[in-house]
Amino acid sequence: VDVADCSRGIATGANGYFTLTDSERLDASIDIADVTPCVTKAGHATSNCFGAEEFDALKRADRKVWLLTPHEPLSAAVEAYLERGRAMKIHARYLPSHRPVWYRPEKRSPAPIWAPVFVRGRFRFVHNAAGALNLTAFHGVYPHGTSSAAIGALLDYLWSDAAQRAIGAQSRLYAGGLRKLEPRDVLAIPVPMALCD
Repeated sequence: VDVADCSRGIATGANGYFTLTDSERLDASIDIADVTPCVTKAGHATSNCFGAEEFDALKRADRKVWLLTPHEPLSAAVEAYLERGRAMKIHARYLPSHRPVWYRPEKRSPAPIWAPVFVRGRFRFVHNAAGALNLTAFHGVYPHGTSSAAIGALLDYLWSDAAQRAIGAQSRLYAGGLRKLEPRDVLAIPVPMALCD
């Protein structure tokens, strides 16, 4: 029985351009309404829970924490930033050029749970308490049970030794003990019947 859906993270085609630090956002005069909180690297979410505190720490450290998600009508600041992107030929890159609107990322709701694509040692599952979007460093796990109790129960299981053994059987092992999970590997993890209710 399925207890969750899983999808890869958002691929921008140009993270250096489409994601911004807070200082870059302010320098470009881009309004907070035209960006969405995001996590670009697995190393930016290293504990079991990523909340407002962790997001604020990344923002203060001037990490890339904003994904450009402009709303209509486009502001003058966003228009100017997009013009810079055109000058850099961002719009001609593979992924942007294949989107209906080159500067609009895939529409995705924040995943309650993140699963890193690559890991050494124990598999980490992160509770996305901040409601941030995840880029391709993480897969997004969307539990069918959306209550905090259901999400908590699933996380407790995923962090358990039993789940870790089951996940190990699904993952691919690379040189140096590096393991990789695909979304279908996450979906193939067996879960106790109690979590299916």
